[in-house]
Amino acid sequence: MIKIRQGTTTTITVNIPEDIDISTITEAWLYIKFDELQLDKVLDDMLVDEEENRFLCPLTQEETLALPLGYRGFIQIRMLDENGAAYTSDPLVPVLIEEAYKKGVIGND
Repeated sequence: MIKIRQGTTTTITVNIPEDIDISTITEAWLYIKFDELQLDKVLDDMLVDEEENRFLCPLTQEETLALPLGYRGFIQIRMLDENGAAYTSDPLVPVLIEEAYKKGVIGND
């Protein structure tokens, strides 16, 4: 389970199976879904860690503040490699959104 606290700059780490060479991925989409709210990220929004074969996707304070509290979210990644092969993760990676005592962007108080 992934935990995200509202109002933080959280980085979501997506580990890619060893049989997929992350250096060949030309397009990727990360979907964070909560009921009616969905955050969509593309490859340009993510950092590629080829050594660890993973994507790192930072979220802003504004994005995490918009996420609803509670265990209602899921994350899925979809990828396309340079040969046109398509990959997708299991969409049932659960996300728990934890509340911050004081709402708002830190530094704008």
